[in-house]
Parts: sequence; structure tokens; C-alpha cells
Amino acid sequence: SATLDSLRGGPEWESLAEAVRQMEAQADQTAILSRLIGSAAELAPRVVLFVLKGGVLTGSAGRGFPAGFAPRSVIIPAGSNCSVELARSEGDFVLEPASARPENRALLDALGGQPIEWMLAAPLWIRDRVAAVLYADTPDAGDWHPDPIRVLASVAALSLEAVPARARHPRPQPAPPVEAPAHHLLP
Repeated sequence: SATLDSLRGGPEWESLAEAVRQMEAQADQTAILSRLIGSAAELAPRVVLFVLKGGVLTGSAGRGFPAGFAPRSVIIPAGSNCSVELARSEGDFVLEPASARPENRALLDALGGQPIEWMLAAPLWIRDRVAAVLYADTPDAGDWHPDPIRVLASVAALSLEAVPARARHPRPQPAPPVEAPAHHLLP
């Protein structure tokens, strides 16, 4: 089991901390979700945000796909036996091989048919319900960082919940950095 001392430092933790800081600083839903997708795309080859509307998960935005890919064309109906729908219905993270569920193949076909080894589906809880699911995948487990993606999804959900409060109570702007006074040496 990792201790906090073993988690200090390192470029990957610094990068995650910076992504979290930037996400928390956003004051609107679009900016938070954009930061989530951008940060997750640095950790996985492909990511898609699915938004729940009327019981159906619809692709909203994605990264890592060929030009012309339309995330909004990917629709996952309720009850589908794929990792994204399972994350929505169970309200929990799903990390599994692409072959784990029969309908993962249909999802991968809708996402362009690329061979994929691992999938992650991270639910975004907002006001006591799953409002969206962040999906990430990789063709090679060696090119994969699922745990930081889970952290980003959790922070994004918390940041989205805080948007109404931030509208009423904006955060103060940080003060500009203070330069040290110049020292003059007498000749």
C-alpha cells in the first residue's frame, strides 16, 4: 500500500495537480468539461465525454480520434451491456478489458473500430445522479494511466456541483507575483 510520502513529487503528480487546479478555477460548466477532456487526453490515447439526456448517453466531445469523427453520433441506450452504460447504471468506475462485455464491440465500432485492449468509464455525479460518463481507452496497456483519469473525473464532478456557488461568490483573482526589491551595491 502506498503511503503519502511515496506519492510526493514526480512529474506525473505535478501534472495531475496542475490539471486539478485549473479545473477547480473554472467558473462555468463548459470550461470545466473542456479541461477534463483535455487533461484526460494527456493520460489516454482516446477519450469521449458522454452526457445523459432522457435516459440515453450521447457523445458530446472527444479527443484522439481521426479528423471527421463526430462524437455526437455515438449513442448508448439505457440497458446496453457496455462499460459506459454500466458506469452510468451502477454509478461507479468501470475499468476492464474491451472483451469483458458483449456490447463493448458495438461501442468500439461506433468509435471507429480501432482495436482496443482496455476501457475506462468514469461517472460524473452531479446532484445525486450520474449526469455524464467520461470514457477513455487504449490499444496498449503500457500507454495507460487510468487512476489519474478517475481523479480528474471526480474533481470535475465536484467542480460542476460548485458552479452555482461560484456564480454567487466568485473567487478572488490571485495577486500578481511580487518581485524581490532590487539591491543596490555601493561602489
